[in-house]
Amino acid sequence: MPEINKIVKEGFYLNNQSRRLTGLAMLSLKIALKSYFSTYQSMKYFLHIFDSVDVSEEVKNESHSKDYCQQSSEAIIHFHHFFELVCKEILRNENPLLAVDASNKHEIFDKLLKGERVTEKDQEGLKSIEFSLTIERLCELIKKRNMGSGALDFFINSKSFLKELNVLRNRLLHRGVYILSYPAFDNLVGKFILPLVKDILNLPQYKDLTHLWRYKNLSCGIDPIDEIVSDFNTNKYDITKIAFLKELGRSAYNNQIIQTSKGISKFLNDEKIKRFEKMAGTQIDEPNISDIIKCPVCGLNTLIVYDDIETDDYDEETGTYAKAWRYTWQVECISCTFEVNHHLKNPSEYGLNIPDYWDGKDL
Repeated sequence: MPEINKIVKEGFYLNNQSRRLTGLAMLSLKIALKSYFSTYQSMKYFLHIFDSVDVSEEVKNESHSKDYCQQSSEAIIHFHHFFELVCKEILRNENPLLAVDASNKHEIFDKLLKGERVTEKDQEGLKSIEFSLTIERLCELIKKRNMGSGALDFFINSKSFLKELNVLRNRLLHRGVYILSYPAFDNLVGKFILPLVKDILNLPQYKDLTHLWRYKNLSCGIDPIDEIVSDFNTNKYDITKIAFLKELGRSAYNNQIIQTSKGISKFLNDEKIKRFEKMAGTQIDEPNISDIIKCPVCGLNTLIVYDDIETDDYDEETGTYAKAWRYTWQVECISCTFEVNHHLKNPSEYGLNIPDYWDGKDL
């Protein structure tokens, strides 16, 4: 035991460091977003079953992959963590006593009452209030004391949702047997989680922290979060469009290209671009690769277009087909890893300013 006691004491407090990272809220948000965006890749060959009336609910549930279960669970846990840390930080900024139960720590309680400084080490002995109480307390103070002067009123509208999210998170952590279906998870994130995330990030104290959680800007100019929220605001859920947007977001996190750089950074960035585009160019003569085009995410000429040939009406006497046509079935970027297949619609059908990929050509 002495060894483990020594190990756990060899750490540091983020808010005691001379750095901009003073807590884990934004990093939890980043983990949650990356996990949510990844759920398309974990279910990309099964999306069609959710719109089918011929597939039973049991088969739909069994079609969820292990990777989807992992990604969706991770996203829920970290979205919850983000909301919890933010809500408690808002309460602490109003008064440190609002976020803890210090009733049995008399000296610390007295210091907090008097507004005296309490070290992080002292606060370790305090019990943080439960998330459910955090939400109740925050909303009551916003309503009764006008805390935030109107800027925090959006929490009141999100109170019921946050309570349900807390139940979901607890079911995951304490029993680990309940998974939201793919469409339900999309609706949870698009209708409730992302709008609240946007409201929080618009608060003055979080506006300058985008570097801690946000993906790089996309070459096509689309912001996946804004587009997903806007789509759910229309109350028309298109499972394939949301999947396309999630893939844009996932690969945006994988984009290694620096959009504005100078000096040695620009040199290294330019070399990286040359290397990726050269790698892509070497594959143009490979079978079933018809073109190398610009990627909508990283903007490089590294998006590989995969084609195949479909035939119809085989004539056994002549050994020929009456009809044959070439079609694109997948595009994949070797730089940022953006990858979608023809189970999704063309971008133009989603109203997205991205060139279409899927078209059949007679041979």
